[in-house]
Amino acid sequence: MASGSSSISTEKEAEMFDRLFELDGEDISWVKKRIFDRLATCKAYLGERPPQFRKALREAEEASVIAFAEGMTDIESKINFYMAHCYRGLGKWEEAYKFYMASTVDSQDIYWLQGLQSFSRQKMEGERNPELRRIASSEPKWKVYEV
Repeated sequence: MASGSSSISTEKEAEMFDRLFELDGEDISWVKKRIFDRLATCKAYLGERPPQFRKALREAEEASVIAFAEGMTDIESKINFYMAHCYRGLGKWEEAYKFYMASTVDSQDIYWLQGLQSFSRQKMEGERNPELRRIASSEPKWKVYEV
C-alpha cells in the first residue's frame, strides 16, 4: 500500500514540476533576449578588425546552450550559422561544414548558404586528402591537341 501512495505522490510532484517550469510569454522573451544579446556580442567580435573568432565562437556557443536548454530548436539552427562562420574564420573546415549544414537562413539567403556549404566541404576535403589537392592543382587546365 505504501508503494501505491508513493507512486501517486511522485506523479503529483512530477506534474507540479512540469507546471512550475512551463515557460510563459514573459519567460520566453527573457530567454530570447539572453540569446540575442549573446549573438549581438558574437557579431561585434566578428566585426572587429581583425575579427575575434574565438571570442565570437564562445558567445555563439553560449547562445546555443541556452537555446538547447530551453528547447528552442528553431533558434538553435540559426545560431549554427554564427558558429559555422566562426569555425570558418578559425580555419576549422570540418566543424564549419557541419554547422553550415545544420543552419537555417531566410529563403533569400539560401543560395549564399549553399555556396558556403560547398566551399567549406571543399576545404575540408582538401585538408583530409592533401595528395588529391596537389594532383588536382598540377593537372594542366588546357589540353592541346595536334591536328
